[in-house]
Amino acid sequence: MEQHFSPEKLPEFLYPEKESEKNHQITYLDKRYTGGLKVRFNDWFHVSEDITKFAELAKGSDLNLILFAFVPKKGADFTKLWTSLCSIIDKYAKESENPCFFVKEKVPGILVNSSSIKYSEKLSKKIIENFALDNKTEAISGISYFPCLDYTLKNVVQNAEKALVHASMLEETKMAVFDSISLNVSSDEYFQKKNIEKAVAELEKALLLNKKDTNVLNSLGVCHAVQKDFEQASLYFEKAAQISPDPTMPSYNLGLVYYLDQKKDKAKEILKQAFKKGFDYFGIPFYLGKIEYELENYSKAMDYFLKADKLKPDNAAVLNFIGAVFLIDEDFDNAYSYYKRALKIFPHNAYALSALGYIY
Repeated sequence: MEQHFSPEKLPEFLYPEKESEKNHQITYLDKRYTGGLKVRFNDWFHVSEDITKFAELAKGSDLNLILFAFVPKKGADFTKLWTSLCSIIDKYAKESENPCFFVKEKVPGILVNSSSIKYSEKLSKKIIENFALDNKTEAISGISYFPCLDYTLKNVVQNAEKALVHASMLEETKMAVFDSISLNVSSDEYFQKKNIEKAVAELEKALLLNKKDTNVLNSLGVCHAVQKDFEQASLYFEKAAQISPDPTMPSYNLGLVYYLDQKKDKAKEILKQAFKKGFDYFGIPFYLGKIEYELENYSKAMDYFLKADKLKPDNAAVLNFIGAVFLIDEDFDNAYSYYKRALKIFPHNAYALSALGYIY
């Protein structure tokens, strides 16, 4: 009979849900609006893709950069919204004697001559609140700062853009300061595009900003795991599980890495500990069941598979294995029932089709 899974395909590791799972959207400037805005605000706004071209306008070496945009609104008058946002930015920038500019002609921002993040947050909050009062629309802001790690002035714009994407995913504040979460969000975009090297580079920077960010540690583990570097992956998962307030994700991932690395005793130990602690992710009893199934402990395997099915009743792989155990016991009626359920969920389920053919 055919295998349940392709041996070449790695199972899915748990990746931080947070921002990466949300459909963030940002309304950026485009050519329809930029030209008019540049003319209207040319006395205080500067236009550049490279912050180093106007960093000389700053009075000191410590800088903050605040970029603004707003979330999309159906049927909105974008000319009015952008004019309003730029007017408010212009007003507060002049009051604080900080220069404004359009970055890459797609977002307006303020270059703050200060090392105080709190000052930039207060300034950003005032602009967001005023915009909301005038327009009944939410503005968002991303703040970056210099110096930061080994980033150059050129990176300050990129970091503020990453913070802006981060801000677009926040439910309440709509404002984010560039941090390890911003980099984790950025790394996820690379990860989704299968550019693992760039994802890892972002996460390693994130770890320098916050070495106790458990999502970053878990994400690094996932990146190394999908590259089949199980030894390095297990180190990150172990650390994340040790310090995380909710170690479900890294504990499951660690058990899965040991399973894939043919260290089934270790995998079993980790997953059983997680299961005893009441972690409710279906993959934990599922892989405990797989281990027992491969050891031909079918009764134990069935107990775990049924618990996995209770946690996630719509998983074809779980149903396949329950059907397989019933088939081993020659309980054809129950095997038939579970394979039919599996087939309803995934009609091209070759294993279930093959098993049903055998039962018939």
